[in-house]
Amino acid sequence: MPFTIARETRFHTVELAADRTGEPVVMLHGLFTGSVASWYLTAAPAVAARHRVRLFDWRGHGLSERTRTGYGAQAMAADLDALTADLPPFTIVAHSYGCVVALRFLQSAPDRVRRMALVEPPLNQITVSAERLLELYTGPASRRVRALVEDTTLLEDLAAEPPVTDEDLRSLSAVPCLVIGGGRSPFAPSVERLRRVCPHVRAHLLPGGHDVHVGATGGVTDLLTGFLELSEAAHG
Repeated sequence: MPFTIARETRFHTVELAADRTGEPVVMLHGLFTGSVASWYLTAAPAVAARHRVRLFDWRGHGLSERTRTGYGAQAMAADLDALTADLPPFTIVAHSYGCVVALRFLQSAPDRVRRMALVEPPLNQITVSAERLLELYTGPASRRVRALVEDTTLLEDLAAEPPVTDEDLRSLSAVPCLVIGGGRSPFAPSVERLRRVCPHVRAHLLPGGHDVHVGATGGVTDLLTGFLELSEAAHG
């Protein structure tokens, strides 16, 4: 099973179609119950039909090492930078808090990003209480969430995270951008906000909640592959 050491942490990484020579795509999952499987079992295989795809578990998630600290968006953007240091400029596809990390990465390294696809960006609220988390998740998921809550600074890092401002969002004007939201998600207003602040984005609401890439896999996959093909054609 592939592991990569980066920033003194062991990360679980997966490559799909690693022999492809086209522009790579890095797909980022969200927090708590997200993992490589979030994309591996949904849109990643279809994207890999034409692109080299890199997936990895964030620290504390999936099979990656659970460190005590390092869960703020800037720290995770540094993880992303280290885990993609060997790649040429690439596309980022991100879900949930992965979208915030992707935005911070774009701000710090704009020359490394070709385009962005943001699925369910949580722009209006990213903090949550430990009690609420443990109410939401049961079974194996609850054990993983409890470990993150009790053994790491993840919740403190989220609480300290600065809000995503409109000026931050205007950083997206540097790249082609697709935004997908779930119509029944509490983060659906983020899609409308992005439409207002960044008129160049292609924005879509699909039937579903926050895990719209799971509940509406076909729709999300079609939008992602269409966006990648269109952007690739525009680049010539």
